[in-house]
Amino acid sequence: MTIKSLVKQILIRLDIIALASTIVAMGLVLIMQYGFNFLPCKLCVWQRYIFLSLIGIIIIKLLKKNNNMDYLIIIVLLLSSLLAGYQALLELGLVSDWFSCSIDLNTALDLDSILSNAPQVSCKQADKILGLTLSNISLLYSLGLMMLYIFKKYRGNY
Repeated sequence: MTIKSLVKQILIRLDIIALASTIVAMGLVLIMQYGFNFLPCKLCVWQRYIFLSLIGIIIIKLLKKNNNMDYLIIIVLLLSSLLAGYQALLELGLVSDWFSCSIDLNTALDLDSILSNAPQVSCKQADKILGLTLSNISLLYSLGLMMLYIFKKYRGNY
């Protein structure tokens, strides 16, 4: 099997590969959260919503057999890449946290109640797997998948 035929086979099955790998990724982060107590930050939760929308779009595309949905998939993957890239820069301390929460407090009791009930997870203190944070992995995954979809659109629909 040549590289050209391998690439063609990947592009033909790209939707199934993207769907399966995104479902596996979502399953793994949920196992990490609930099985190993890796709590997600706010941006990680947003990234999950983006991946859930990607799963939904790919399922609809497969059911309707509509190749024009590739453009929507590319846009969702671009959003995912931008969010993961911002999160990676935040982890490195190169940008400030524009999305930090602000809470109006009236009494010290309100503050105590909030702090005791909500886990505080900072994007700046990310856990690493094989030297990469989850945002790094998400960035690589989103960019790679987006490039495959762009290549597929401009090399011809398979």
